[in-house]
Amino acid sequence: SAYNTFTYDAQNRVSAAYGQSYGYDTAGRLTSYEGAAQTVNNSFPGHAIKKSGYCYDANGNAKSRPGQTLLWDVQNRLKEVTNGTTTIESYLYDPDGQRVKKVAGSTSTYYISPLYEISGGTIIKYYYFNGQRIAQKNGSTLYYLHSDQLGSTVLTTSSANATQTYYAYGRLRNYSGSFPTRHQFTGQYIDDTGLYYYGARYYDREIGAFISPDTLVPDATNLFDYNRYMYVRGRVLNMNDPTGHYSNCTMDAGGSMACADNEVTGGVTLSIDPANEPQSSNPNGTQQFLTTMATVGVASFGAGFITPYLASLWPAAVEGGTVTATAACADGDCTNEV
Repeated sequence: SAYNTFTYDAQNRVSAAYGQSYGYDTAGRLTSYEGAAQTVNNSFPGHAIKKSGYCYDANGNAKSRPGQTLLWDVQNRLKEVTNGTTTIESYLYDPDGQRVKKVAGSTSTYYISPLYEISGGTIIKYYYFNGQRIAQKNGSTLYYLHSDQLGSTVLTTSSANATQTYYAYGRLRNYSGSFPTRHQFTGQYIDDTGLYYYGARYYDREIGAFISPDTLVPDATNLFDYNRYMYVRGRVLNMNDPTGHYSNCTMDAGGSMACADNEVTGGVTLSIDPANEPQSSNPNGTQQFLTTMATVGVASFGAGFITPYLASLWPAAVEGGTVTATAACADGDCTNEV
């Protein structure tokens, strides 16, 4: 039988899996992705991946990737992806920012609810058990969906079976048969563009990161959550992201939580204007981290981690271990931080 060996760094981020290697800088940005170097930009957008073919607008949204141009609306939602003069896909959203329609060529897909879609006139129905998608009916054909610990669909069964496996950050590793569902890596929806739609944002498996900055800080006490492009803090083998806004710990084979945060001890002084802090899904937690917890321990992250980390997230002067940031989100809109 075959075995896979996984290697992790001191912050529990995967550094080797399925024969591929990964490296990170102090801000958690992938500087080496499946053995290939990726550059990062220390000017705005401070933690986006600057790989060949990628560039970003003033709001931090990717406006190009290899072979594609990405167009965004005024609310920083992806509205169209083109290849030259040809539109690959275009999208329409409801007032809550959820995608309700996609047009790809001559095919329109309408997203009615988590239970129903209509694509090219075909009704697609989903079946769930305990919150997990377990089956999909395309017209009159029923497929059973089998998932791994991350929620990634790895096997579909019907009159004809199909299998699919993934590298750590979602690139396709092996496949057999015709896969009938678009809900693939971590159960998220893959478009014809190659991007995954995660609800709040789009994820690019070719760089292992989101293509636009998060508008929330999910956990104000976790430093990696201030890297607004990072995918699940680099803990891709035991965490997923259900919404595009936060990292969710999955279960191990015994039914226990498969991940636990590092303890934080020791101290470093932070000086950050709380009026200009990034938004948080837990405002009390943000205040606790940025104000009440003026001294935050970092022993488990290693010496010299905090100062360069924060310096990479905010365009701020760093002196004597103190980071002063007053420009971030100064207008109250963290999607156009300067």
